[in-house]
Amino acid sequence: MLILIKVKGKCTTDHISAAGPRLKFRGHLDNISNNLLIGAAINVENGKANSVRNALTQEFGPVPDTARYYKKMGVKWAVIGDENYGEGSSREHAALEPRHLGGRVIITKSFARIHGIALSTDSTTPQAHLTPSPLRLGDFPIALS
Repeated sequence: MLILIKVKGKCTTDHISAAGPRLKFRGHLDNISNNLLIGAAINVENGKANSVRNALTQEFGPVPDTARYYKKMGVKWAVIGDENYGEGSSREHAALEPRHLGGRVIITKSFARIHGIALSTDSTTPQAHLTPSPLRLGDFPIALS
């Protein structure tokens, strides 16, 4: 399983699926999934929003495009987050988009309660890092087994 993105700092539902022009597609999951993590979610690897390295091609590209490429190639992927991942409004599609694009797990220090429940309901298995030592995003390799 590959790491799609290691999100630096706060990651609200608005970071996961930003409001704005794409919100008009909220009734069409495939279209609104083009919104996945494109906004203010900062990638630890390069300090940029909506720019992740495709582990298969080694090229940088937008988060949703890379997720779609992994899905097309049959590669499962994960998101690494920080504390209280998914806080904010209870935007349902913020929980649906990762699974739709092939995501299988979200690993964080903690989840916002409603978002964690929504991820579990949609079969994307949320996991929280529950050790007392701090989670350092750099500790995660490019792939998980």
